[in-house]
Amino acid sequence: SSGINAEYGVETMPVVQKELDQPDKILAAVFFAAETACIAFFSIELIGRLVCCPDKLLFCKTLMNWVDLVTILPYFIQVATSQTDVDSGSHSTAGGGGNNTNAIVVLRVLRVVRVLKLAKHSKGIIIVTKTLTSSINELSLLLFFWFIGVVIFGSIMYFIEFNYSKDSQFKSILESSWWAVVTMSTVGYGDMCPKSPWGKLVASGCMMFSMIIIALPVTVIVSKFTRVYAKYKD
Repeated sequence: SSGINAEYGVETMPVVQKELDQPDKILAAVFFAAETACIAFFSIELIGRLVCCPDKLLFCKTLMNWVDLVTILPYFIQVATSQTDVDSGSHSTAGGGGNNTNAIVVLRVLRVVRVLKLAKHSKGIIIVTKTLTSSINELSLLLFFWFIGVVIFGSIMYFIEFNYSKDSQFKSILESSWWAVVTMSTVGYGDMCPKSPWGKLVASGCMMFSMIIIALPVTVIVSKFTRVYAKYKD
């Protein structure tokens, strides 16, 4: 799973893409062969688990099995689409590596979903998942206050900055809300910033408010993480 995701990442390098866009190149054939081998392995594994599973209904209800299916389907659809293009005389590349239609691009991106297969074998991911599941109420409360803060501070900042200067970066409430999202998440890109004294004062309040609403639920979430970690460690 990690190997084929690494292969997908290498494919996106500009130097490699130039080679893959030429079907007569050896590199394109190598990438196609490597992906085909990995897909064949995953397909046999999925079919084998389905055949050996005594409860087929439970197998179909398991989320990770659908993740496995989604990770291999794009390859077959991509190859079938490329073959259709060849039969119709349209341009295609070896192994479906260079078809530039939007649908194929989306399908190729879906291959990164394979990394979710690692969740079944990683105790750390399981611990984090259990912690987040048990902290739904705290996370919901955090998102609720975060959303309120974005709407309030974004709206106030728009009216202050827009009235202060017609060349203001805050040209709409939606753009101001983007500034509020960046500020309240403590990222601070710096692509938008207030120029007026009142705007800077509101920005300071927005920063303080974000630290408070993030700090309160995080302490509870960390506490639950500690309990879950201790449980799985034992």
